[in-house]
Amino acid sequence: MGRTNNELNYFLKDTRVFADMVNLAVYSGKKVVLADDLEDNESVQYLPDHHGQLKERRNDVCKRCRSGTSYRLFCLENENKINYIMPVRVMEYEAGQYREQIRKTGNLHTKKDYKNWNELSSGFTKTDRLYPIITLVLYWQREPWDGPKNLAEMLDLTDEEKTQLTPFLQDYKLNLVNMYELNGADTCESQLKYVLKILQLDKSKQLLYQELAENPEYQRLSPETGKVIGILLGDNKIHELAEIQQQKGEVFNMCQALDDLRAEGRNEGRNEGIAIGKTEGKRTIILNMLRHHMSDADICILTECSPELLEEIRKEQGL
Repeated sequence: MGRTNNELNYFLKDTRVFADMVNLAVYSGKKVVLADDLEDNESVQYLPDHHGQLKERRNDVCKRCRSGTSYRLFCLENENKINYIMPVRVMEYEAGQYREQIRKTGNLHTKKDYKNWNELSSGFTKTDRLYPIITLVLYWQREPWDGPKNLAEMLDLTDEEKTQLTPFLQDYKLNLVNMYELNGADTCESQLKYVLKILQLDKSKQLLYQELAENPEYQRLSPETGKVIGILLGDNKIHELAEIQQQKGEVFNMCQALDDLRAEGRNEGRNEGIAIGKTEGKRTIILNMLRHHMSDADICILTECSPELLEEIRKEQGL
């Protein structure tokens, strides 16, 4: 995903945005996860790719949420293209995270903590517990996801085998979140609210302009929010304007950005019209010269046109 992934990751690392994202996707908008209870939980794993080469793997954004004396680990994976091995990728990430928890738990113990050989050889006591890991795959695309949504959909099984083997197979469900269909934007306390609203209105310029006109909050967005909006709308100009505001340490005014873009579009259209007018006028002059049987050399010198253009006009007019 390149730049898109980087901008989304930076945006989602904000604890307020992260909390809103998890609360919307997991808890239907209820304020269960609080920004103050979150802390970063970055980890790096080295896993083989489809060529068998070890590659550095890490979750896009991963945070621990305190829950009493324990934690809940939430990981976000951004995708703007369909990934046909996503259930396996998530399974690898989560297995690595659980393995890391086991390692860290073992490091906290001394030999005296283990009651028997079984616990000692496991590096894990009978009463030790792992905190749960929830990975959300955020799909930033209108195109329907036609990839597998669980491990079972990736397995080559006959109908008979599905009946016989399914009870023994470990399925791995994908927690897929289509960001264009995610409801509840108004429950957000962070600027994720404005990103979601713009995604839902991006097909209608009229409704988008109406939303911006009626809500002055769009005049005080963070540059990070502006850059994400620019990327998701596929508008490099908005992204560039937000980047300039970021460098200046100023807020990003989405309404002003769109006004500037509309004015720029009008100027470009006006300039293009002038250029077209000049070109058409030049072609008319060349045509009149041809009809008066002037030489090609004289026409090219007097009008500063190329021989190719002269020949093109001659063929168009059948001269």
